[in-house]
Amino acid sequence: MLSPSASSEPAPSRSCRSRRPRPTVVPCGPVGSSYAASADAAASRAVSDGVLQRYATEKAKATGVAPSRDAVPQKAADAVPVYELSPAFVRSGAGPVGEARYAVTTYALGSEKASVASAPQADGVWRAVNVASGDTEARMAAAAQGSPLLHEPQVDAWYAVRGGRVVALDTDARSALGKGSATVAEYAALVHDRYSDKLPGSAYDTSGYAGGYAVSAPKAAGTTHGVVWGAGGVAALAAGAVALSPRTRTALRSRGRAVR
Repeated sequence: MLSPSASSEPAPSRSCRSRRPRPTVVPCGPVGSSYAASADAAASRAVSDGVLQRYATEKAKATGVAPSRDAVPQKAADAVPVYELSPAFVRSGAGPVGEARYAVTTYALGSEKASVASAPQADGVWRAVNVASGDTEARMAAAAQGSPLLHEPQVDAWYAVRGGRVVALDTDARSALGKGSATVAEYAALVHDRYSDKLPGSAYDTSGYAGGYAVSAPKAAGTTHGVVWGAGGVAALAAGAVALSPRTRTALRSRGRAVR
């Protein structure tokens, strides 16, 4: 929260939840080409280890539709960096709108598409952490036309951040904005109102409601040896190797993905 400064302005009314954020001129924290390349390499290692075949098998168990035994995974699109809201931006409108949290590589598995999400770990090594059905990130990145791709997972909305505007890329984003695009300052006010009382350490967060405000990058532990099928067409890499925290699961909730 911004510290109040001495001025002659009247104090805000008690009805105000908190001070509105100031505009920012930093659209998104930039990442270099190595970010996507590292994600692609991590996804490739997981695919070589058979993660997509296990994904297809687990999906078949959940849906009752037999997997294609002969399908060979083929890379369909390069990794797409996914940005999520910066806590500082939510709190005060300061700094970049979003920060890169993970990147998603799209694969074709027979007639299906699957997205492998990878993220850097505490030890600096990139690992695949999630597999989801479909190619949402690739499609949204194409719609963003080279602009940073921002995901607001709490409402599953996708945006392009272009200069001083946040542009809706899907119906959820248009609903969240109330229009097709907004200035960065307008968007700062919107997300401040939605999430400023749900940031890490808040009463909302520590009480465990909905996992709090999701800002952490996906985390994995050890190597990837299996998948656990979850809601919304997503599989968390598991089998005693990878465990996603509730907050991380919320952070990877595209296409209604809420792995619990």
